[in-house]
Amino acid sequence: MNGFWQVIFNCIFSIGFVLGFNQIGTDRSESTESLREVVSFTVQKNNWGQTNSGKEIYEQYCLMCHQPAGNGIMGVTPPLSDTEYVLGDKERLVKLILNGSSEGLTIKGVTYSTPMPGFDSLSDQEIANVATYIRTSFGNTADSVTEMEVAQFRTENQQ
Repeated sequence: MNGFWQVIFNCIFSIGFVLGFNQIGTDRSESTESLREVVSFTVQKNNWGQTNSGKEIYEQYCLMCHQPAGNGIMGVTPPLSDTEYVLGDKERLVKLILNGSSEGLTIKGVTYSTPMPGFDSLSDQEIANVATYIRTSFGNTADSVTEMEVAQFRTENQQ
C-alpha cells in the first residue's frame, strides 16, 4: 500500500477505534482529542505532507531532467533511484541541491556530466521536502531530511 493510502487507511481505522470507545461511555472530548493525536501522529509518521509538498517541488524544478520516474536520461542526467548520492549522506544531497554541480558524476559505470543548477533560492523547508521526496520515492527508502538539517548544512556551506 503506498504512503497516501496507508495514511488514509490508518486515519479511518483510528477514527473507528476512537469512536468505538465513545460508544462504551468515554467522554466525547477525550475521544476527539485522542483522534487528533492519532491522525497527527499518522501523518507525521508517514511524512505525507512533507513528501507531497516535495513532489510538487520536484515536478516544478527537477522533473524535466530527472524524469517522472526518477530514472534520469542515460548519459545525460543521473537517475535518483538506488544511488549512493541520494541514499547516502544527507548533507551531500542537500548541498548538491543547494549548490548544483558542474562535476561529472559516475553511477554504475555511467558518467553524467550535464551541469545541474543550484536551488539555494528555495527555503530550508522546501529543500527538506524535495530531498525527503527523492529519498523516499523511486523505490528509495532512506530517512527524511528535516528543515533544521538543511539550515545547518546551508550555514556550513556558507562558511
